[in-house]
Amino acid sequence: MRRRAIAGSGVAVGALTAATALVLGSVTGHAQTGTSEAFGIEGEGLLDFGPTPHVVSEDGEEVTDSTISLPEELEDLIELDVQHVMAGDNVAEVKQVDTTIVRDQLELEATVENLRCEGNSSTLDHVFVGLGGDEVVNIPGPDETEEHGIPGVLEVTVHQQGTTDDGDYTAQGLVIEVLGGADGAIEDGLLPPELAEPLNELAGQTITIGSVTCGGPADEPKDPEDPKDPEDPEDPEDPEDPEDPEDPKPTAPKPDPVEDDLPVTG
Repeated sequence: MRRRAIAGSGVAVGALTAATALVLGSVTGHAQTGTSEAFGIEGEGLLDFGPTPHVVSEDGEEVTDSTISLPEELEDLIELDVQHVMAGDNVAEVKQVDTTIVRDQLELEATVENLRCEGNSSTLDHVFVGLGGDEVVNIPGPDETEEHGIPGVLEVTVHQQGTTDDGDYTAQGLVIEVLGGADGAIEDGLLPPELAEPLNELAGQTITIGSVTCGGPADEPKDPEDPKDPEDPEDPEDPEDPEDPEDPKPTAPKPDPVEDDLPVTG
């Protein structure tokens, strides 16, 4: 079925400049320095649930997961399909997330495809957001952060990028915030009347779909066969070690013979 685009909702407000880029520790503050992580979806507000699926690589080893875990009371409200999330050595990926949130007469749909970070940059293939069967956003993933949505009702941030509190690069495919204000949109003919109550009840709800964090290369493991520090006083090969058995001991110089004739006495 062809979706009807909501008027004005598919136009980007504009790419965020560096001066307005967000510090995203509150969005994804889980990663530690030198680690990478990824998760599929997270909700804050009336529908409150932690990141799922969620993976963290602390040593550079690749970790993947697609197991979904939602609170029991939300299982009938949130339909969720995640291909996989992956975290590795300074790389993280969310392959694809499709979700539908159904509450009373409200149906909110969203898709994020191929969000990936490597080092201090990220790519995003495609995003989609629909509300009540109508299209809000349906675009290829932009290089920079963009703002879309329904004025006063729904704010949709696409490819949000910034840093965590630890200074790690992080990116989110979609950050959807329900603002309320449905009554005005209904008066303007942007939304059907039956969406007013469920949207106003969800005011303040934030849903993050697809998040990756790249925390820098993992530390190289120390080779146990590496020689000790040459300045280590216990190193038997240290030439300055006073107990080194190969360190030559100081000796007195050998006297030279005297060849001059000496007078005979007695």
